[in-house]
Amino acid sequence: MAGLSSCGAAAAAGGAGEAQAAQGKAQQEVTEEQKAAAEAAEEAAAKRKKDLEDANVRGDTVILSEHHPWLFFCGNDGQPLETYQRTNLFSEEDLARVGENLDNLAQDLDSVGTKFILFIPPMKEEVYSEWMPSSIPVEDNEGRSMQLVNYMREHFPEIPVVYPLEEELAAREHYGEQSLYYEGDCHWNEIGSHVGMEALLSAVGELTGHPYEPQYKTFTVGEDRIAGDLQMLVELGDEYLSTTYVPEEMTPYEITVQTAKTEEEFAQMVAAGQNPDIPVRKFLMVKEFAKNPEARMPVRTFITGDSFMLGMVPYVFDAFPETEAYSRYYLDMDAVLEMKPEVFIYEIAERYVSELDIIPGYNTAALAE
Repeated sequence: MAGLSSCGAAAAAGGAGEAQAAQGKAQQEVTEEQKAAAEAAEEAAAKRKKDLEDANVRGDTVILSEHHPWLFFCGNDGQPLETYQRTNLFSEEDLARVGENLDNLAQDLDSVGTKFILFIPPMKEEVYSEWMPSSIPVEDNEGRSMQLVNYMREHFPEIPVVYPLEEELAAREHYGEQSLYYEGDCHWNEIGSHVGMEALLSAVGELTGHPYEPQYKTFTVGEDRIAGDLQMLVELGDEYLSTTYVPEEMTPYEITVQTAKTEEEFAQMVAAGQNPDIPVRKFLMVKEFAKNPEARMPVRTFITGDSFMLGMVPYVFDAFPETEAYSRYYLDMDAVLEMKPEVFIYEIAERYVSELDIIPGYNTAALAE
């Protein structure tokens, strides 16, 4: 076989040199990229350490998850951490007292032709438990919420208790990367509240003779990210903002809102440094009335609840032809008797279920009158 000409040999040698130079440059670029990535990771780790220190300084009320940027609540409003750890089980006496009170309420409502449903939205810590720090121990028992659910099913089976934890966990699989709770907030988001509402609709349908098969709506990512209550509580930056979602089209409804505080008064409360979640939950939304002639289920409803109800309200109004929604801190039983709804729904966040033995507005005067 003929050998290479001098020109060919020179070209080959030159080509080999260029290849080696290019390879060296590529390796250098990879090394620079790796170095930059390592430096960015170190900076992020240092910032998260600082965020954690700042959060702890502000009162140990927020847990920063290793799954950035997720935050979890561990303050003293209700019993979130104890509920997650399963260290606050009801005693038999507590269960009996709660069960008797709920049964009395159900009987009083039944006497005027209204059926009763208890609805307990699951905590974010239960739905995303694998993102809680492994250093926080959890007892091996059923937990307080399931303890109450099982007690009510055994002793008062005529009262539906909806605790849609299994539905939320299943929905995580369905929605994939779309989350069900706000990253920087303790509440469920537009998707999580939709899933909870579907479980509630199923229970209402079964109770009233209108069978309903839960559905998954389609959601798109919203244009705006919002500051959640936990993010604001410990003053974390924009990287802890929460993603919002927009549901597919819902039926239109007419709505009237009554509030205890004007928007100006609310803004003044926030500007004064008060926790904005408290005014929203206890003062801002008092009563909402809605009519929807194109509703999916022909059942007139009265719903009362806390801040978890606020996320559900659009779906409630989409589902029922006539609804009155009251903050449970402003519950007015006279309004219930006047409306004579087919179904009365009492929503209470999971961390508050120990409060069911004394219901403001029923056993006592409303907390905020």
